[in-house]
Amino acid sequence: MPRLREIYVYPYVGWADRPWPGQRPRDSEEPWDDALLDLDAGARSARRVTESVSQALKALGVEAPRGQLMLELRLGDGDEVELEFLERFLDPSDRMTGRVRIPSGFRLRTPVERASMLGEAVIETAHRRAVLHGWDVDAVDEALRAVADGGFRAFAESPWKPTRDRRRQVRLRGEIADDGFLRMRVEIDDSAAGGGLRRSDAVLGWVWLENVARAAKKMRFEGNSVLRFGSGSADHEFEAVVDLETGAATRTPRAPEPLSYP
Repeated sequence: MPRLREIYVYPYVGWADRPWPGQRPRDSEEPWDDALLDLDAGARSARRVTESVSQALKALGVEAPRGQLMLELRLGDGDEVELEFLERFLDPSDRMTGRVRIPSGFRLRTPVERASMLGEAVIETAHRRAVLHGWDVDAVDEALRAVADGGFRAFAESPWKPTRDRRRQVRLRGEIADDGFLRMRVEIDDSAAGGGLRRSDAVLGWVWLENVARAAKKMRFEGNSVLRFGSGSADHEFEAVVDLETGAATRTPRAPEPLSYP
């Protein structure tokens, strides 16, 4: 069986400033109905949940019938998030391992509540897969408890890279926000020159943690005071320029403000 790379909730991506479900055109008009916004809030909050859980499972090296397992997001009739777990796949291309139903008004819950409620369903999915496939259930449960206790934070860091004069080193750090998108910052270590650790302004990235490593591979210095890096995604290209003296960052093209929910 292949190594499990991720568990994800569908829909898992879309326009920053438009609801993800239904993939409406970029110029679609508001207003959007409450049901659509509830699903959008759920899909966006699920990104950091599933990426943090997947990160923990990948570290354990577990195997599953599919390298990717999908949970379909739907609206439910109850007051809680409900999981319908599916043990069997329909065909060799099927990745669906269950359906997650969220309650009406889900967009009005706090980000912490949404992550916690969705996280319970995703962790239960992983636990049941662990039992089915003979994973070390105790190790899986322990790893995912740590993810939950950490608030389902999904972040990644690149290796340090020294400037040409070796007076500082930098690395790229990205964390997925509740709106589903990475915020990437350059960490600037000036300790070799008697300074400390600083962070640049945030740059809006894409929706996968792996984009941090990909973007870091495109980092290049202009002199010792300017750093450029790309998006790390062919689906979401941009270029960021960071002033290493001030931490100011600019992004081309400019990013729209993502939809977010209280």
